[in-house]
Amino acid sequence: MKGILIAAMLCFTFAKNAQAGTFYMGNDLVETMREYEKAERGAPRTDFVKAGYFRGYVLGVNDVFSGYVFCTPDSATISQVSAIVAKYVNTHPERWTVGASVLVTDALKEAFPCPKKK
Repeated sequence: MKGILIAAMLCFTFAKNAQAGTFYMGNDLVETMREYEKAERGAPRTDFVKAGYFRGYVLGVNDVFSGYVFCTPDSATISQVSAIVAKYVNTHPERWTVGASVLVTDALKEAFPCPKKK
């Protein structure tokens, strides 16, 4: 049943994106990620709402796709997952024009690939 629900969500997402374009893009994610990085450093004048949005977005994508597209270990922390995505996004500025969910998913697929099925 869970697989059917996820498949339906993916179909809806792809259909929506094909019609109206992606709502939240990589450049939008970068803006919130910069505030997340400032918060992690304890920098003054940090927008903690944007920093929290970054973490929430990353964790939302993680919760939806973990176990299907990538396999986040149970021992992974919120800070670790957020740092992995931030590092990937910083390393790939050429991809900031793609959808934010694609960036997050690709970062976590690279860090936490699922074991190959035999």
